[in-house]
Amino acid sequence: MGVSLGFNIQQLPVFSLWKNTDTQGQGYVTGLEPGTSFAYNRSYQRALHLVPTIGPKEERHFDITYTLLVGKVAVDKALQQVQSIQHGRPTEIRKVPLVDLPKE
Repeated sequence: MGVSLGFNIQQLPVFSLWKNTDTQGQGYVTGLEPGTSFAYNRSYQRALHLVPTIGPKEERHFDITYTLLVGKVAVDKALQQVQSIQHGRPTEIRKVPLVDLPKE
């Protein structure tokens, strides 16, 4: 069994995987999040052009789909969809942050 997550990259251009191991005794939290920007303060993201604005009375809608994958056939089908979307391109993994945050 598994879960697939689908979203429109025109609406949500950034996908973040993060892990907080702050309290080892309590375990940790992992997040998988499509979004409009990374988890930096807006002051850092303006230079990256990742601060969307919404005008007065303007609305934005975001489409996210979660699908429960029951059984190997459903999981294999979802993997084929991912491979089709990737068109053979490798996944971009950033090991170095885009922003050099000041040490506190």
